[in-house]
Amino acid sequence: MRAMKKAGIGLALIGNIVPSTHHNANYPYGDVKFMSEEWWDILHTALKTATELDIEIGIFNSPGWSQSGGPWVTPEQSMRYLAATEINVSGPRKITELLPATTNDFQDVKVLAFQASRENMFDYPNSSITVSRNIKKGTDASYELPVNEESYILLTLPEEATARGIMVHSGDFLNTRCMIQVREGNEFITIKEFTAERDVTILTARGFDQKAPVVESLPETAGKEFRLLFYKSEFVLENIPDGKLYIDLGEVSVSAKIKINGQCVGGVWTAPYRVDITDGVRTGKNEIEIEVVNTWINRIFGDRKLLENEQKVVPHTAPWSLDAPLQKSGLLGPVRVISIKYFYKECLQNKLPILSFNM
Repeated sequence: MRAMKKAGIGLALIGNIVPSTHHNANYPYGDVKFMSEEWWDILHTALKTATELDIEIGIFNSPGWSQSGGPWVTPEQSMRYLAATEINVSGPRKITELLPATTNDFQDVKVLAFQASRENMFDYPNSSITVSRNIKKGTDASYELPVNEESYILLTLPEEATARGIMVHSGDFLNTRCMIQVREGNEFITIKEFTAERDVTILTARGFDQKAPVVESLPETAGKEFRLLFYKSEFVLENIPDGKLYIDLGEVSVSAKIKINGQCVGGVWTAPYRVDITDGVRTGKNEIEIEVVNTWINRIFGDRKLLENEQKVVPHTAPWSLDAPLQKSGLLGPVRVISIKYFYKECLQNKLPILSFNM
């Protein structure tokens, strides 16, 4: 497990697997019996070591076929998938309706009610779309994103409108981090960050439809200019440079935690928003994960503009005016990976060591 950590592996699965009885297989039973005291001691040691090394552990049961199961497993205990049915209703009024069942054997999970109309802001009259120079614009509102470069799509509306969600339709392959932003004055404020990932080479039988759009709900946000920013969450090192490697987040509101290849390397909550990642990197591809936490101030500002019965957050004090602007929130960037080499040299005049660095 320590070798896994050194190699940058941050996740492991422990499977209880019966040896195959296939005529071509030759996998005999091991010396440690399943569920024995020795087995429990080994499992306990593995979990304890994983905790110390910050490695996530999952445990699954596989008795020799594709999934656990058998005739002794009743439907309510079996593995299942989410399915949905829907009805359209009009309001405002109290609704009492019987929803159709998806199958004979089902279990209610949740009932969702939402506004059915989905207005596409890109179809608004007199709206304009601007893209960064490194994006190739195709037909039918299709765009080809550059590889390993930051890019954006900017939507400008003729008048203010409220965004409640975003839907991204992918081509055959998409793997990027996204940031949806709204312009407030001279700055863009981040509404939400998310990952957009699709790959048609993955068979539907092994997961969801890879052609399905990426859909993200947004807190209700009004504005005239919305920007969808695309950026990569990985970088490649051909070799480990001398000195120290840092990730510089530019500007963050309010705090952030950074993981490199699944390993937490530190957090920041004040300028300079910079963390030493030297011990977390490796040659080749390195994955960056940045978790950002902000305050509820913008949520409170938004709720103050709603009717009292529609407000979700009610502060004990409200020192802000109703026209207070949204505050900076999220990862504002720019994000950079920088190399710094420290070295001492003797000052010729006073013979004192001074510290300098190269970037």
